[in-house]
Amino acid sequence: MWHTRNQFAGFMGKGEYAMVEYEKVKRYTMPLSDSHLLYITTEPDLDHCLFVDDIFKLPFFHS
Repeated sequence: MWHTRNQFAGFMGKGEYAMVEYEKVKRYTMPLSDSHLLYITTEPDLDHCLFVDDIFKLPFFHS
C-alpha cells in the first residue's frame, strides 16, 4: 500500500502514517525510509493523537 501511496506523493504530499482501527486492535504503519516501514499494533482504546505525537519524537524520525 505504501508503494501506491507514494505514487500520489506529488499530488498530496508524502504519507506520514496510516492507522487502521479494528474491533480488537489499532494498527499503525509509518515509513522510516523508502524501503523500511515501522509497523505497530496497539489496544483499540489508545489515544491516537498522543501516541502518534510520541512516536514522531523518537530519534529515528529526526534524520
